[in-house]
Amino acid sequence: MPIEQTEHHEDRELLEPHTLDELCEHFNLGSLIENRPLTGGRMNQVTCLTTTKGRYVLKQYRERLQYKKEEHLARIVLEAQFLDFLKQKGFQCGSVYSPEVFVFEGKHSLIYDFVEGKPLEKNDTNLLRLAKQTALFHQLSSEYQVPKGLSTEETIDDDLIKSSLQAIGLAPEKIESLLGRMAQLNIEQSGLRAPDKRLPEFLIHGDLNPENILTAGEDLNFIDFESLNLTSPLREIARIIELWCLDKEKRIQMGKVNSFLAEYEKYRPLQKMERELLSFYFEFEMFARLVRRSITCLGIMDPNNGAFSYAKKTVKKIDLFQEDRAKFEEALNPDRGNEKK
Repeated sequence: MPIEQTEHHEDRELLEPHTLDELCEHFNLGSLIENRPLTGGRMNQVTCLTTTKGRYVLKQYRERLQYKKEEHLARIVLEAQFLDFLKQKGFQCGSVYSPEVFVFEGKHSLIYDFVEGKPLEKNDTNLLRLAKQTALFHQLSSEYQVPKGLSTEETIDDDLIKSSLQAIGLAPEKIESLLGRMAQLNIEQSGLRAPDKRLPEFLIHGDLNPENILTAGEDLNFIDFESLNLTSPLREIARIIELWCLDKEKRIQMGKVNSFLAEYEKYRPLQKMERELLSFYFEFEMFARLVRRSITCLGIMDPNNGAFSYAKKTVKKIDLFQEDRAKFEEALNPDRGNEKK
């Protein structure tokens, strides 16, 4: 049974400490000894606070172009409540020290527990470890009920998407082609979410790249849940395939995909329809990633920034997938070919 949560946000005044010392006093963190910025977060400002009681992380959230101000706050509140739920369940992740959202230096902020570890190295053994941890995470997440009335879907204006694709330097005909396919995918996905075709949906992490998975000994800790999304877990799996199962030419390595899925299904078996739709969600997730990366570029407007090369690489992955789609689908669903015969 899903666990019912309290309302996602109440209209109330948020705490607004003026100094780090005031912040430490309010949250009972001890006396501040040192504060230093942490690297890795491209979107938000992250600071390590060392106090007389230990180490903590201050995360200050930057507003994003694709969210209205009230949506931005509601997502942070959801992230805090969900991470508190995972903490209570004993799941290893970058947990919030307190689920209380506050304002610091004009930005909505949270205090996190400090997590020791280094980014997970990409290799076949760690891919299987990730498969197990992802499946266990999905099982837990399916027990959490998102507060009523809260949507995690990004409502992005078509003009903003077009401007963002122009910002990364794509040719007009390429932009029109991508926009056309994007519109078609959105229509198909809306149909898949209809009540009569309802696939399992729950909160997913949204960005399980190696920097967001810290390892210390045998432990894996998921961190940075800012891409949290209420959607099909197939999008999470698709993202992992993109990040972990492509060769140097950006083509899918089906051996790695099948190894990941075999390990994942030991802990959370996929429905037949889920397996059949993985190809669709792989393409859908790449387009969603392209939009997010392009909008980031639009806000930066510096072609030398790494976000621009990420966005262009995503376009290449989309193009290559069009060539490899049939092989991908056949490898995922070998019985389908036999049925046709």
